[in-house]
Amino acid sequence: MDFVKVIEKVLYIIQLKEEAIKEVSEKRENLPWAILVVVIAGIASAIGSLKIIPGIITLPILAVILSFIGVGILWVVARILGGKGEYIPYYIPIAMTYILHWVSVIPIIGGFLSTLASIWMIIVAVKVTQTVHQLDLARAIIVVLIPIAIAFFLSILIGAAALTVAGLKGLGLF
Repeated sequence: MDFVKVIEKVLYIIQLKEEAIKEVSEKRENLPWAILVVVIAGIASAIGSLKIIPGIITLPILAVILSFIGVGILWVVARILGGKGEYIPYYIPIAMTYILHWVSVIPIIGGFLSTLASIWMIIVAVKVTQTVHQLDLARAIIVVLIPIAIAFFLSILIGAAALTVAGLKGLGLF
């Protein structure tokens, strides 16, 4: 598959076309293309945030590492809830949706557009989870929302702890 075909398939995936999700996930030769989409998203983020150096190198690497970890977490939750999909066929269509983050290349508004893209990526992840893992919609939603909820509550706890320590320091008690 050439790059133009990859982009065409990705556009179908982000339109929630089940057939495109199945087709892309069934071909392991799509893995390098999926990783390339994630790398370009990292480069776009570096350019858009004007952190060209060292971001042009670190952000693509970080994006790939975090994409593998994030999909791994989703995969584990899906398997616990009865999902049947394998890791790589699950990773490929989700990683390809990182094309939505290419908008982060736009200075000033790219970050905002990327946030909107992340919201759509959650919806796409539900459809990919439902398709690849052969889960009903309710379980697919739970698979995607559990890690988000855990991350949200952990960030609140960490924030509260940081504020507590800062408050104690301000009172001279720490």
